[in-house]
Amino acid sequence: MVTRRATGRQQGAALIIALIVITLVSLVVVGAFNLSSSNLKGVANTQFRSEGISAANLSIEQVVSGSFLGILGSTRTVEFDLDANGTADYKAKVYVPQCPLRVRRLRTDAPSGYETSDGVPILAGEYTADYELRSVVSSTEGDTSGTGVSVTVREGVRVPMSETDYQTYVNTTTCTTGANPITLITSGV
Repeated sequence: MVTRRATGRQQGAALIIALIVITLVSLVVVGAFNLSSSNLKGVANTQFRSEGISAANLSIEQVVSGSFLGILGSTRTVEFDLDANGTADYKAKVYVPQCPLRVRRLRTDAPSGYETSDGVPILAGEYTADYELRSVVSSTEGDTSGTGVSVTVREGVRVPMSETDYQTYVNTTTCTTGANPITLITSGV
């Protein structure tokens, strides 16, 4: 008696199982690629946002380190080239308000503890004014990386003032009248 083996069926089943395994492995590889691509985009967005915040903080520092009282009520634009390729990556606009949020007259019988930008101690009995600066940073038109960054940073700045500065820059019609007039805080005088 002659027995036949069904080798044709076994080879066909092995082929189908191999195709299923290859398909499953391909799906796992594609899924891993998509997941890593999404993670990379998330990390890049975090980096771009951090760079934008750094540019905003640096632009405020640059504006404050200059002659601050001379630029009240203006907007300053600062450009940053982070990758040193000669093209600005970020542009920051710093909005400097005309009027402070509040002004405090320092006690006349105690040292003020403040100095002018030249290092000269401010005498007691003078003023400090609190300003809120706003820096809006966006990626520039020349930025080919397509970051699309837009960051706004608000930062408070306390500015020591002499009586003359107070009368010149704060005690004006613009700052003492209108929708949000400033008030002089005199507690502890």
